[in-house]
Amino acid sequence: MDVLVKRGYTNLVKIDSGGQARVYKAEHIPDGKLVAIKIVHVENPNNTKLDDDLKRELQIISNLQHPNCIKIHKLLRSQGKVYIVMDFMANGTIGSRIRNDGELCEWHARLWFCPIARA
Repeated sequence: MDVLVKRGYTNLVKIDSGGQARVYKAEHIPDGKLVAIKIVHVENPNNTKLDDDLKRELQIISNLQHPNCIKIHKLLRSQGKVYIVMDFMANGTIGSRIRNDGELCEWHARLWFCPIARA
């Protein structure tokens, strides 16, 4: 995580994890902004196709400008890991809500997913 500290990110707190990635909340010291940092373990760190795919995906996502879309700020790569720095959502994700509270009723699903689909 030295790569993050060198770029001004501190106070990392793990907030979620999955099969190949972990997500941390962090503070960006220069501006005091809270961010989420997704750290993805890359099986083959020399895979240039992965670099191209990630750069293309970041470019596409970065062009999305909508209040219902999380903004991606940075993509870093170091020692077999990819670091995706994005907006921090204080209320968590839809996935974490479903894991914690169970299925969404149809009304809540519509309430959440219609704005996402419009984005």
